[in-house]
Amino acid sequence: MKSKLKIHEDEDYLLLKLEGGIYAIKINEIKEVVSLRANNIRQFTSTMHQVVGVAKIREDIVTLIDLSTLIDGQGTSLENGVTKVILVGDDKCNGKKIGLMVKDVLDVCKIPRDSIIPALGMPDYITGFFSMNEELITVLDVKNFLKSMCLGDVCDK
Repeated sequence: MKSKLKIHEDEDYLLLKLEGGIYAIKINEIKEVVSLRANNIRQFTSTMHQVVGVAKIREDIVTLIDLSTLIDGQGTSLENGVTKVILVGDDKCNGKKIGLMVKDVLDVCKIPRDSIIPALGMPDYITGFFSMNEELITVLDVKNFLKSMCLGDVCDK
């Protein structure tokens, strides 16, 4: 006799802090997280205000995008001289080197799929919400985020 017990699959998420709250990105969408000093960022004035500039991280030249600027409009502060950069997996960006600047990286956690409430009427890069320790967490999709910035050619395969 087959069991009717429903198996809940967990997914790993990276929890990160932006100026406006706590967000989550699926761990399989990122390559790694690095700390970067502000003086190692070559800033440029860009027509896309989310693009901060570039930085050399190991042997790669990485385009830096301020995740907070698009999500909550506040921008990531470089006051303390250091920022966290989430390097997007090369397979998500057609081999392009993209780094997402965030205020802080908090933790990696497993979230049951059925505890994520789908986002309705939101931009495509906001895929859902869940609650953890009385805090509302917003789930982001990196590929859709980059497409929303008119960087679709970075993500299209």
